[in-house]
Amino acid sequence: MVSRRSGPESLAALVEAFHRQPGLSRLRTVLVAAARAGKRTEVRAHLIERLEADAACDPRCLYRLYLEDGQDLQAAQTARCLGDPGSLIEVAEATVSRFRILALQLYLEAADRLARQGRRPAYARAAAVLCRLREATAGDEGAWHVLIRGFAVQQRRRRGLGQEMIRAGLDPADLPFSAAGP
Repeated sequence: MVSRRSGPESLAALVEAFHRQPGLSRLRTVLVAAARAGKRTEVRAHLIERLEADAACDPRCLYRLYLEDGQDLQAAQTARCLGDPGSLIEVAEATVSRFRILALQLYLEAADRLARQGRRPAYARAAAVLCRLREATAGDEGAWHVLIRGFAVQQRRRRGLGQEMIRAGLDPADLPFSAAGP
């Protein structure tokens, strides 16, 4: 029969299990147990310290902890280290209301990384990210036009990307490349 441990012993065991095999589901379990034990702040600080020191840690755990702590710049830097557009998008969505300029930059970086993959599905995903960027700049049309034109000029040779951008509902007048073809 497995005996249930009391709060502090159980929390210590969960933290130790996370250190042995870090992952997002274990991170959530540890944070819930820490909140129940009234030690969320201390446990979070400990986890961040350990994850920062561990070169082999899962950066997704680290940037999610940073986001929860409101450390948007550190979260963005960690997501950039991953090189995964999905991580950049996740951080952008989490920071858009707190740090709009950072979120806009992350959306553009994600769209650029997707476009550089050079495949139609990645182009479609980049166009969807640009639609999110347009939503984030709602009310500031000048900023939207500067951002989209800069992106489109940089990606002007990617005809398939232009077609996907038009298909996603972005204004063809903002696109300086010929995307009207078949």
